[in-house]
Amino acid sequence: MSLTNRSSSEPDLANQSRNHNSKGTKSKKNKKKPVRNNVNTIDTFTPRNPGQKPISDVKTIVANSNILLPFEPGYIEPDDNEFIYKITQDQIVNAVDIQTSEKVFDLDLNTFGPYTIDYSRNGKYLLLAGEKGHVALIDWVKKELLSEVQFKETIYDIKFLHSHQMFAVAQKKSTFVYDEHGVELHRLPFNHPKYLDYLPYHFLLVLANEDGELSYLDSSLGEKVVTHNAKTRVHCLAQNPNNAVMMMGQGNGCVTMWAPNSSKPLVKMFCHKSPVRCVTVNSTGQYLVTAGLDNYTRVWDLRNTYKHLLTFETAATAKSIAVSQRGMLGISFHDSIHFWKNMGLDGADKSQYIRHNLGTGRVRDIAFCPFEDVLGIGHSAGFSSVLVPGSGEPNFDTSEVNPFQTKSQRRNAEVKMLLDKIPADMILLDPTAIGKVAPEPEEKESDLTARAIKDTLTSRKKKSLGKTPGRAVSNLSRIVVDRRRTALQEQMNKEFIKEIQKKKKNSETKKKRKKVAETVEEEIGEFDPLARFKKQKK
Repeated sequence: MSLTNRSSSEPDLANQSRNHNSKGTKSKKNKKKPVRNNVNTIDTFTPRNPGQKPISDVKTIVANSNILLPFEPGYIEPDDNEFIYKITQDQIVNAVDIQTSEKVFDLDLNTFGPYTIDYSRNGKYLLLAGEKGHVALIDWVKKELLSEVQFKETIYDIKFLHSHQMFAVAQKKSTFVYDEHGVELHRLPFNHPKYLDYLPYHFLLVLANEDGELSYLDSSLGEKVVTHNAKTRVHCLAQNPNNAVMMMGQGNGCVTMWAPNSSKPLVKMFCHKSPVRCVTVNSTGQYLVTAGLDNYTRVWDLRNTYKHLLTFETAATAKSIAVSQRGMLGISFHDSIHFWKNMGLDGADKSQYIRHNLGTGRVRDIAFCPFEDVLGIGHSAGFSSVLVPGSGEPNFDTSEVNPFQTKSQRRNAEVKMLLDKIPADMILLDPTAIGKVAPEPEEKESDLTARAIKDTLTSRKKKSLGKTPGRAVSNLSRIVVDRRRTALQEQMNKEFIKEIQKKKKNSETKKKRKKVAETVEEEIGEFDPLARFKKQKK
């Protein structure tokens, strides 16, 4: 077994002189200039060399920017007659460096499990939520505990908001928002929540319960946006990162796609003959992965066709599924997790990559850490972190997410995110439709009739050229009068028919009442108040 490490291109600075100029004399210390003065614009790249021509082609700029992405993903390369899925975590840890091996650890938390987990967007912070009320916020890179709270209430799900300083907890009675110290900030008006998700570019917290209610809440304003009802039992919730459309796995085997501006599902896919247990979408939003109670895991194409691509038959029902940034699929069962490298998401084969067996505990939730080859496992005995080589994205964009950002950078990023906030009404199934020209609105019947009259008039005008003037105008007035006359006649006929039906109904009710009164009189006869004192015949 051999591990291909991430390679980086480092410049050779050995032969460069830092303190001497070209003449050999010592150079004066220059003052530090701000970095922004040396940054070139994206539209036209102006090189520092005065003899070189400026670059205006986008493809050339993108090709030149590859030097800023020095790291490459590394995978396990098996030797001859060696199966990758038989490789254990101990062998992987022994083959990597010390810094990477420290990312493998276990947290023994037997009392309050099983645990649900969530990583922050930059992959630096970890949230743990035990079903029996234990919540912990950890800086897992430095192994520091930031806060720990015991709510003494059942917890179903937990989710980071726009940063690690705020997170939402789906508790038994309601949903609460807390800060990084565990202080309650807000109580959301949504009862019996079960599933949570967050849309960072829209500042929307999405909540769902088992009864099929789906609510959108604006976390920047603290207000409810809209609530939909699927009217079926819901088992899972996930988002499409490409268009921010929410996906709900239902008990009837269907997966429905929802948006805030539509009270009905945008798309309804029949995926399994049994209830859908897990749903997830890859990072590009092109493929959907579903797992049902029928022990089948299926991959679907979300681009245009919604076709079925692959099917995996597993030995047991999947408890949780996750797809990494590089398309690595992880499926968890009772006490094991199986991985597939590009398992059909990018056209690769269906061969299994590696697997990991837990010594103790049953798996509740799994999640890949962003920008790291790490998988977090929440189980009944606590939490485990394992290495999955090739799962994380090696290069990150600091303008998007920055794992090494300072406090000032975080504040500036939050302000920028609020300024660039996308309204909830712009969530569409096709995100490219926003920049397109809007189609012409459909014409009403009145517009169609007016156009027909206009066409007839123009045709008659052409025929009546050179004849008596004013004939077209008289024809127009005649058509308008005839049209009004027919409309009034139809309205009068309708009203007349309604009056006749009403009179007929009233006469029938009177006849029925008269018949009932006659039958009652015949049965009772004339009323005699002294009849009770008369002797009755034996």
